[in-house]
Amino acid sequence: MSADKNKIILKKLKALDTIWHPESTLVFKSSKEKVVIGRYVDDELLSLDNIAVELCEKWKFKYDKDLLEEDANEDEEEGENEEGEADNEEVNQKSDNEEVNEGEVNEGDTDEADVSEGNSDVGRTSEISTEETLNKDIVVNEKNKLKTSNKVSNDSIILTEFKDFSLSFSDKLDKFIKNSNKQISDLENSLSDTKLELTQKINDLNNLQNKYNALQAKFDGIKQLFS
Repeated sequence: MSADKNKIILKKLKALDTIWHPESTLVFKSSKEKVVIGRYVDDELLSLDNIAVELCEKWKFKYDKDLLEEDANEDEEEGENEEGEADNEEVNQKSDNEEVNEGEVNEGDTDEADVSEGNSDVGRTSEISTEETLNKDIVVNEKNKLKTSNKVSNDSIILTEFKDFSLSFSDKLDKFIKNSNKQISDLENSLSDTKLELTQKINDLNNLQNKYNALQAKFDGIKQLFS
């Protein structure tokens, strides 16, 4: 369906007290500020994303670029926080190792300290591996959720477009049928009037023919009198 050929219709969205474009699911900031702030899918407002931007470009709508910049800044801050937490974990691990080494020198129990240190390193390695596995699982789950959400959004857009097309086609078909019926009725009325006029003309012609015959008969009678 082409955005250029269809008339763009914006409707009021009571749930969010604003307006939206149902055909593309794009939501505007307000009726006065017609800039797109996200998409309304399954009774939920989705923040401005790449899909929304592509739809804006398709329908020639303006979108709030500040929202995209805020999302990008939040992603950068989350990345920096994760890097900082990783650095803190490395520092804490180094500090723990230094404390164990100091305990070995002060107590003089070399064999027990070595065993304790080995067990501690194994435990920390196991914890780190578990955390990394959990983090990877979380990332994979989030990606899968995003893919599912995008697929649902695309399906919802296609379904909305199909519904709008069906309604538009049904309205146009009804109008065409009504116009056709009206034209047929007008033609039938016109034909009926023409038949009446033709019948009247035939009657008038018959009357004239009768008058002509009567005059002809009188003329023949007068002609015989003078012959």
